[in-house]
Amino acid sequence: MEFLTLPPEVNSARILRGPGPAPLRAAATAWATLSEDLASSATAVSSVMSEISGSAWQGPAAAAMAAAVAPYPGWLGAAATRAAAAGRHAATAAAAYETARTATVPLEMLAQNRSRLVSLVAADVLGLNAPAIAATEAHYEQLWAQDVGAMAGYYAGASAAVAQLTPWQTLLSTLESPVGGMKAAEAAVSASSPSASTAATGVTLVIGGSGYPIPSQSYVNTVVADYVTPTFPGFTTANAQSLYTPAQSYWITGVKTLTEDASWAQGLTILDNAIHAQLATGNNVAVQGFSQGAGIASLEMANLKAEGVPTSSVSFSLIGDPMNPNGGLYSRFDGLTLASMGKSFPGSTPANDYPTVIYTIEYDGFADFPQYPLNLVADANAMLGALYVHPQYPVLTPAQVVTAVQLPTQGPTTTTYYMIPTQNLPLLEPLRALPLGNTVADLIQPDLKVIVNLGYGNPDYGYSTGPANVPTPFGLFPDASPGLSSPI
Repeated sequence: MEFLTLPPEVNSARILRGPGPAPLRAAATAWATLSEDLASSATAVSSVMSEISGSAWQGPAAAAMAAAVAPYPGWLGAAATRAAAAGRHAATAAAAYETARTATVPLEMLAQNRSRLVSLVAADVLGLNAPAIAATEAHYEQLWAQDVGAMAGYYAGASAAVAQLTPWQTLLSTLESPVGGMKAAEAAVSASSPSASTAATGVTLVIGGSGYPIPSQSYVNTVVADYVTPTFPGFTTANAQSLYTPAQSYWITGVKTLTEDASWAQGLTILDNAIHAQLATGNNVAVQGFSQGAGIASLEMANLKAEGVPTSSVSFSLIGDPMNPNGGLYSRFDGLTLASMGKSFPGSTPANDYPTVIYTIEYDGFADFPQYPLNLVADANAMLGALYVHPQYPVLTPAQVVTAVQLPTQGPTTTTYYMIPTQNLPLLEPLRALPLGNTVADLIQPDLKVIVNLGYGNPDYGYSTGPANVPTPFGLFPDASPGLSSPI
């Protein structure tokens, strides 16, 4: 997977100037032809055996010879089935290559970008070309991410095809003895049949947040153990893997990186390819997404539903979800577009598409934004919550995670929502960093927390207490009883 760090010039050259899909397509055709020949031979042998056994071939000697030959039609049939499968896998790899080739950046475009950069730098006087230079570099980063996304899709598709190939030695071993050969050949035919029932493996794909394109294995193990396995026991760290996505948002990761919308779009394509690659091998998939990764996973649900992917095949575990229906920033302001930042707010995570669990930490500014933003104190607390609380999901201890409270829902839903309590207001964290800050913060926090919580509609909770699965946009004023006004 060295393509993750290689410049686009190298990745583009490898795809566009390589041998192309022709060898793979030729191999697919050859395997298909071989499968037909083997199947024909199996039919012929079976036909001859049936004919002579029912007429001229009688007696103990004939029975012994028939028993010796009996495994061979089964072996030929199994070999035909596996040859056909090999042809299909070769065709799948060729199709993955074609998809990657189409998505790969042309070398001419890369050359134009680098030539423009050199010209701008050479003609720069007193930094007047700085904006144009920055824009050119940002475009180059987009091309880089596009190439990596194309290669990642090809890698996932080709790897899935290769993983399904079965060594031919397993078939040859079935001919060791006449009786054993017969039984093993029958088992081989059954195992290689497309309709055979085999136990699916639960594979977890882990997507990071902005700035974390390739989650580390320690990160993967932590979030799967804490946020996936408790709800979906069939998905453990044993079959969990990180999934590369661009994970960029230039207002977070720097002006030379992708806009958030562009990063989400590329990440969505990568995730969709990875899920289908696993489903093609017969595996079930759980997607674990954090922050931007949770948003990408939310958008993928609609894609999978439209494609008719069964709900039994895919599950989702989301943490710090900005599309959390009742609290997510992108749900609170559904439809808002910040063109200058390259960010649109896509709404809410589907609540009834696939089995899903969503964990939110109280006061997380991205996943638990105030319902009443006219409360500027609550807004300020949420902004600092995005800084202090939002990054905490991967570092919470199991003991902290199990304190999560299950939130109420309304009507049919396949999603379970949990809220993890936060002891201290993020708004007071800067004060707590000062000498004696904890003492002062502890004195003012009780009254301040009432004000902050009213931004969510209830002085006792730092989150909206309405149904967690119902998309809840922002409002103007909470319904506060007269008795609650005196502390404010």
